[in-house]
Amino acid sequence: TLAARRAVDAGIVVVASAGNLGENAEGRHQSGGITSPGNAPWVLTVGASSEQANSIRSNDTIARFSSSGPTWIDFAAKPDLVAPGVAIESLSNPQSTLYFSLPEMLVSGSPGLGLGFKPYLSLSGTSMAAPVVTGTVALMLEANPKLTPNAVKAILQYTAQVRSSTSLLAQGAGMLNARGAIRLAKFFASPTTGVGQMGDTIQGEWTPWA
Repeated sequence: TLAARRAVDAGIVVVASAGNLGENAEGRHQSGGITSPGNAPWVLTVGASSEQANSIRSNDTIARFSSSGPTWIDFAAKPDLVAPGVAIESLSNPQSTLYFSLPEMLVSGSPGLGLGFKPYLSLSGTSMAAPVVTGTVALMLEANPKLTPNAVKAILQYTAQVRSSTSLLAQGAGMLNARGAIRLAKFFASPTTGVGQMGDTIQGEWTPWA
C-alpha cells in the first residue's frame, strides 16, 4: 500500500483487485475480505460482476466470490466499483503453469488454424475484473491526459451503475460503465458544451449513472 501511495503521488492510477474472499469455506457470504493493496484509500479497488446468459445488463449480478468490504483492519468502504470478472477469455500461453494446471479452462480457437494447442483460456476472479477497469482508465487518459488519479476514480464511480438490491460494500459505486466514464473524461477535457444525458444505453437498456 505504501508503494502504491508513492505511485499515486507521482500521478499514476493504481488499480487493484478486491480479492476472491466473498465466501467462506462453507460457501456463506463473508465481509472484511479486502486486504493489501486493495484496502488503501488511494488505490482504485475493483470487485467482480457476473454477466448472465441472456446478456441483459439489468440481470448482471455481483460474483459470489468477489470480496466485500469493509476492508480488513481499518474498516474502510471498499471496493470502489465492480467490473466483469466471470469466464473472461484471453490468450493462453502453452508454456505457462495455468495452461497445464487448468486444462478444463482452455478454449479452442477457430477450426483450421493449425496451432497445435488451444489458444484461449477462460478464468474468473477479481484479477480478471481489474484489467477491464485498467483498460477503461487508459482510454479515459487518452481522452483527457490531465486527469489525476482521484479524478479518474471519481469519474468511474460517478458513471457506474448502482444495483439497488445490492450492498454498497459488495458493489462499491456499482458496475463499470466504460462508455460513460470515457464520455465524462472527454467532457472535462473541453467543458464548453453540456455533458449530455446522465446515463448510457448498454446492451439495449438505459443505464443511469450512479
